[in-house]
Amino acid sequence: MLLRIEVLCWENAHDLFESMNFKGVKLAFEDRIKNQVLKHSPANKKSELANGWATAKSIVDDLETSVGFGDLLHYSYLSRVQTEKAKNLATVVERSLEACGDSSAYAKSVLEDATALSEIIRVDHGAYHKDVHAALESHRDVLKVKFAYVGLLALRKRFSGAQAKGADHNACIKSVINFIFRYMKVLRHPDSVLMDIMAEYAKLVRDGRSIQELRDFLETKAPDDDFKKEFRELKLKDSRLGYYVVAMLEIVIAGPAAGVVPRPQGRKQHLEHVLPRQPKASDWGHIPDVPGSEEFNERCESIGNLLPLSQPINTQIQNRGIVDKITNYNRQALQSPKEIKRYLVGGLWTYESIENRSQDLADTYAIKAWPL
Repeated sequence: MLLRIEVLCWENAHDLFESMNFKGVKLAFEDRIKNQVLKHSPANKKSELANGWATAKSIVDDLETSVGFGDLLHYSYLSRVQTEKAKNLATVVERSLEACGDSSAYAKSVLEDATALSEIIRVDHGAYHKDVHAALESHRDVLKVKFAYVGLLALRKRFSGAQAKGADHNACIKSVINFIFRYMKVLRHPDSVLMDIMAEYAKLVRDGRSIQELRDFLETKAPDDDFKKEFRELKLKDSRLGYYVVAMLEIVIAGPAAGVVPRPQGRKQHLEHVLPRQPKASDWGHIPDVPGSEEFNERCESIGNLLPLSQPINTQIQNRGIVDKITNYNRQALQSPKEIKRYLVGGLWTYESIENRSQDLADTYAIKAWPL
């Protein structure tokens, strides 16, 4: 059944829309915000703002990621104003629009941030310098921590025009993404705390704080010593995250003069477990735990047991003994596999080998791979 209701003015129409929907299916907060944007728009701009809003939503929807339009509204507010939970956003925005009486500026900011978010997620080569393409892609494809976009949006607004591809913007992007890895993947803090940190970081960006001040702020939240301590104990069950970590370590282990960098993980590049997940008893009888046990799995997934390795060699050596593995490690171009022999104990790859390498990676290379 359809019921036709006529109202005498736009304001009454928007109030009626919201009140009636609240008594049925609860409105998503982005629908409530859109309603308030149109309610507080000048009569001669309603069509223009409605079109702009639809464009912003279409931009985000076309990204084909888990980031939705409601997320964009939330991240935009956090990056431009202050911290606020998503569930409160519609009420907060409504109060703000009522106070100013004109939603034009707010609607414009949403469209700007939708465009900026698209450039970030798509890694638009026209908007970003090639030095940060890999970092942005790693965040999008592997780290996938949405609140990082709060800081990245604030940076995109500050470093606009010719500054977008400048060294300061590049440094800040890498700093934010490295912080995300430290804070969320190694120190394992909750999303709710990260939201507040990124909103505070965005305010520092808006206030024009120096690059060093921005770095110092992030370092207080993910200190070097805490990061190294937890990195020693890092276990990587997820192969994509595991490969990201060993590839970043390979870059600093090999050094800038190496001329060889690991390829992105895929058909031609694998994550290698030095101690195989299914070892042959004849080659690995010195390992005290049964494969598949909790203790065995923890050692197998430790950062000290993981390497980047080309697919042909990884497929060939599979679960062979350490002597065969090292022979094949020396046949390829990457540096970190060649260094495995340094950690042998009595000619064997043992739990002690894994622990020693984990500590060495943490103490020597972790800060170099993920500096702030």
